[in-house]
Amino acid sequence: MLLRGFQQANVLVLSSALAKDFEAFCIKNTAPLPLLFMSERGQMSCEAVAQQADVTMDISQYCVYEHGKMLKTVSNLNEYKCCLRDMVCFYLGCSFGFEGKLKEAGVPLRNVEQDVNVSMYRTTVPCAPAGVFHCPMVVTMRPVPAEMIDTVVEVTHLNPLAHGAPIHIGDPALLGIRDLSRPDYGDRVQPESGDVSVFWACGVTAVEAVLSSTLLGIRDLSRPDYGDRVQPESGDVPVFWACGVTAVEAVLSSSKK
Repeated sequence: MLLRGFQQANVLVLSSALAKDFEAFCIKNTAPLPLLFMSERGQMSCEAVAQQADVTMDISQYCVYEHGKMLKTVSNLNEYKCCLRDMVCFYLGCSFGFEGKLKEAGVPLRNVEQDVNVSMYRTTVPCAPAGVFHCPMVVTMRPVPAEMIDTVVEVTHLNPLAHGAPIHIGDPALLGIRDLSRPDYGDRVQPESGDVSVFWACGVTAVEAVLSSTLLGIRDLSRPDYGDRVQPESGDVPVFWACGVTAVEAVLSSSKK
């Protein structure tokens, strides 16, 4: 769990040719993609939100995607330094940023209690498209005691840079989720008796967005399997890196108050 006063971020690194479209996609979809910081082309630092940070080496693990699939994980981006000169970094708020405040409010965090990641699911809720980006929203699910639902909404509503209030409470089928025991990302979180499923927009939507994007000059590629859910059109997929940054300073959050 994060220290008090800090905000976790997901980081997406992608070609500068897609930067304007992805920025517009974030602006149109602020719930899943609260944009903390957008770098300049080739800029691997982010002094505005994390002093002395270096995106190429400060994260414990990087997921490298190419042609719509994850190729591998690496511990740094040194082998990609030539490519990074033409890349732009997007820092996106993460729901882990509000877990500390939920705990302070007395809300049990089942994923923390069970020492697992949160459960994340693709939905049938389409994001607002922008440029080449179009995809269904990804959500996180946290089981919450029914009597604490109001508290959860009040606490998270005040944290828009960590996705804000829940987008749905209750029946997962209304989001197009068939089986909560089979998350698309993360781990299965076991509910306790009396718990209700609470869903927040999730930054993993960025992964789905990039995998669904099109880019001239890249050959046609197969799309991810969405089953009978909302299916983005197949297209060309650029190389990008997705990684998690911990302890990003919450100066932006303070400015919102």
